[in-house]
Amino acid sequence: MSGLYSGVQARITTSNPLAEYVPCAGHFLNLVGTCAAESVTEAVDFFSTLQEIYNFFTVSTHRWEILTQHTSLRLKSLSQTRHDACYTLEKEWPGIIVALNFIGENKDEKPATRAEAKGLQQKLQHLKTAILVIVWNAILDRFNSASKKLQDSQADLSSVIQIYRSLALFLQDMRNKQFSDYKKKAKALSGVQNYYRYDTRRKKTRKLHPDESRENERTAVSGEENFQTNIYYPILDTLSVQLKERENELVIKYPNDLEETFANECIYLHCQLKDSLLNTKDIRSAQEIYIFLNSQKLQDVYPNVDIALRIFLSIPATNCSEERSFSTLKRVKAASMAQERLNALALLSIEAQLVQKINYNDIVDNFAQTKARKKIFTN
Repeated sequence: MSGLYSGVQARITTSNPLAEYVPCAGHFLNLVGTCAAESVTEAVDFFSTLQEIYNFFTVSTHRWEILTQHTSLRLKSLSQTRHDACYTLEKEWPGIIVALNFIGENKDEKPATRAEAKGLQQKLQHLKTAILVIVWNAILDRFNSASKKLQDSQADLSSVIQIYRSLALFLQDMRNKQFSDYKKKAKALSGVQNYYRYDTRRKKTRKLHPDESRENERTAVSGEENFQTNIYYPILDTLSVQLKERENELVIKYPNDLEETFANECIYLHCQLKDSLLNTKDIRSAQEIYIFLNSQKLQDVYPNVDIALRIFLSIPATNCSEERSFSTLKRVKAASMAQERLNALALLSIEAQLVQKINYNDIVDNFAQTKARKKIFTN
């Protein structure tokens, strides 16, 4: 819908060139995670394995029953949230391994089923897979919390930028300090102590020519170094770069609306706020500054600041909450539904918080008595 050439963005811009398009912060954060998940082949394989495990157990009630006997949490599909899928796999790792081993060793199962279970079990019993589970669970947990905050209808651009910057700092800390902790947790989780394809295979030695020596020859790359260089760092760097780009896209400039005295007004306002804070509460957000200017009737003193604040505060940062209200309409499958009923369902969905406070037990009882088909006999 927000297409630059033929979508709503293009149509609105045609009608009003001053209307600036700001992408939804919640959707952009989701795109950042998706981009990082697709940036490395091993990450793509990891999430494919997650989905394969879910499909393997959910395709059969017999397999699902075996899984529930060894786990307490239920597996989640990637179509719901990646965070729930990673969290469940990390918490139920031993039980899933036992369930796969039980199916793989059960002679009553079909050969294809046993082979598939053993294949999935082998994929999980790698140190690389265990580290990715822990790393992605940590990343997606923070992204999930940030996404919920971004879906707040009161979110503005300043809060969005703060959330993006905090996530960038978190990723930088993961890159510089946390890998050894993740590796230790992964070894305890999986019971595997080395990187299978790099630490256990025979290292190849290049044959030297008569005029060569091995003095400055680079040693073979270890499994840990390969994992950090080709998998761990690229994932975190991609996330950091994408977050930085999204942050820069949120900086909106209106050079034709603000005068050159805007900078002087900001300095003057800063001094006045600093003095006012001695007798008033702390003012931190742009909305609080705007309320302060209006309450003190200082719009004429700071005209450019007033314009900038009105522009800034009127720019929507997210539309997730509105989309979530109308997304429930997909549950309606009757094509013959009248417009009046459809409008009523939409209104109930939009005003869900108010509806939940209403006591409608008497309405349900009245409806049940009116529509009851069972005839009551009396003696």
